[in-house]
Amino acid sequence: MLNLLFKSLFALIVLVIFIAGVVFDAKFLSQDQFSDKELKFNRTITQSVEFIPDQFSANISLESTNALRTKAQIAPNELEIITATLDKALKLAKDSQICKASTYSINPSYSYNDGARIITGQ
Repeated sequence: MLNLLFKSLFALIVLVIFIAGVVFDAKFLSQDQFSDKELKFNRTITQSVEFIPDQFSANISLESTNALRTKAQIAPNELEIITATLDKALKLAKDSQICKASTYSINPSYSYNDGARIITGQ
């Protein structure tokens, strides 16, 4: 029993000495250990390239008037007027070299009633 007490006391003394050494090192020895020998590297790299854009892509959506929004069918003469107007706008865009290729479409708008699709306008 006395042998166990001596071993425990010896282990406790070694532990206290170890902790005291760690505290002494942290408080007194390590404070300014690398302050004069510290290395820092900083580098800022900036790269820029100037260019002129040569392509542009756009989708333009035109809404119809209230009169066309409520028509289920477009009369042939009205369709010709709409087509001629849109063709003039496309030709103007092509001639001014804003656009090189363009298309348009006239689509009906629908509503649904009990699963049935009904044309409500253009």
